[in-house]
Amino acid sequence: PQKQPGTRADGGAERRAQPQERSKRRVQACLARAQMKRFFSPVRSQGGKADKRARRAQFVTCPACGKAVPDSAINVHLDSQDCLARAVRGVKEKDAAASPSAEQDTARRERPLADGHDTQLSPPMAQAGATAAPASPGAPDALAQLMRSSALRSDLGAAVKHPELPGHYLVHDFVSEAEQRDILAALDASKAPAWHEHDFNGPAFRQAWGVQPDLKARVIRPARYPMPDFLRVCLDRFAEVLPSVLGRFKPSEANALDYHRWRGHRLDAHFDDRHLNGDVLATLSLAGTAVMTYCKAHDRQRVPGQESVRVELPPRTLAVQTGLVRYGYTHAIANADLLSDRRVSITFRETGPKAKRVEL
Repeated sequence: PQKQPGTRADGGAERRAQPQERSKRRVQACLARAQMKRFFSPVRSQGGKADKRARRAQFVTCPACGKAVPDSAINVHLDSQDCLARAVRGVKEKDAAASPSAEQDTARRERPLADGHDTQLSPPMAQAGATAAPASPGAPDALAQLMRSSALRSDLGAAVKHPELPGHYLVHDFVSEAEQRDILAALDASKAPAWHEHDFNGPAFRQAWGVQPDLKARVIRPARYPMPDFLRVCLDRFAEVLPSVLGRFKPSEANALDYHRWRGHRLDAHFDDRHLNGDVLATLSLAGTAVMTYCKAHDRQRVPGQESVRVELPPRTLAVQTGLVRYGYTHAIANADLLSDRRVSITFRETGPKAKRVEL
């Protein structure tokens, strides 16, 4: 008679199959470990020059600490304690090695904070131009003429280097009150693009120009809207106010956000993309005052640590982030830190040197 499965008669077959299954699982585990090792480590290939070029392309230089890391793991590395420690050492060594002549040249353009200033909060300034003026007939031509004639101003504020945030600078009075009114009027009158609701990194209204970083596909797509003429005043003035940082800054995109306190608008804690975007972020504040909170990130999950610094951003102020504050600190604006009914920001960015560009 035939034996049913599971009886003693077929137990021998089951016992013989068990070693085979165990061996199969061991082989699969070894293959998985080998794949992970190849993914995270440089591979010694048997190929020729093409393989060597491919290996080199897999690694990029960390913009914060200078270490070579796998391209796919750059954001994880930037969030690590090792990167932060290396970056801090690099800043200290650079400061220690600075020559007196270099320090004098820097001091000429970047004056230190005045005595008595709060180290946690920049000194307040009176609000200016909280409401945009209506656009008038012929405004585009008049605005373009104003921007060109005012590109070089003698009353520009000097760059202030923050004592607690390495790589953070403020330039007060970056634009005049008249320029602020004209820029706000141009933004409000714009139809292509027009203000639209936006909820990435917090709710606000948005306009954008220049190339389009695709965060999901991890590529840079061509511009839908070119840089407008009314932003030319900013583009032409960057190198004048902070030549050591903005001397070679050539923004490829600009992003405007319109915050209204009563609508619950805010900016959630985040890093601007540290691969698709370059080393410098330059943000112009308009219409109202806000307080931005910078938090040092301590782990790969990007959980903000307890070390935070609050910086007040009055209207017409340019805030520049580069180096350690760009890569090692999140930045955010809580709804309660919008100190005016309306606040507009325009952030200028460069495309990262290793970012992949695609055509339409």
